[in-house]
Amino acid sequence: PPPLVAPRGAIAGDFQKFVAVFQVGIDDDDEFCLVKRILGKGGHNMRRIAEECSAKVRLRGIGSGFLEGAEGREANMPLQINVSCADYDCYAGAVQRVAELLKDLYKHYRRYARSEGLEPPAVRIDVEEVRRDDLGIDLLKQKAERSPSQRERDRRAREQERQRARGRAALGG
Repeated sequence: PPPLVAPRGAIAGDFQKFVAVFQVGIDDDDEFCLVKRILGKGGHNMRRIAEECSAKVRLRGIGSGFLEGAEGREANMPLQINVSCADYDCYAGAVQRVAELLKDLYKHYRRYARSEGLEPPAVRIDVEEVRRDDLGIDLLKQKAERSPSQRERDRRAREQERQRARGRAALGG
């Protein structure tokens, strides 16, 4: 399989930042307890990755329980895991560990879906590198600078993609 992160970039410097976002790709379910499985007992899964890789690992989005902003609400977006590091090697290791956690989770979810008589969704590791100071990439800044109308267009496009994905899952493909 292709590497999850791009090779180390040429831009050097202190205080660099590396950020990746994993789209979880499945919705929580009362029986499967997706969020609890991601976090691990007492937050063990996320804490272990954070400690082993000197990373910040955060579950965000609908169902995450992570409250943001002045309003203290979950972000209105699909469930995602954000990985942030100040060192390339730590970043690459943290991304790899989150991918392994999700692969294991997807295996269990497929088994669960079959046991419930459901067609297992075609989920795969979906990671985007959104900030790489060593490569001069900062998609977070670009997203923050979007106009309100562009944000709304992006939100609609994400919702349409979610609906298409649900339709494909319902059709078994």
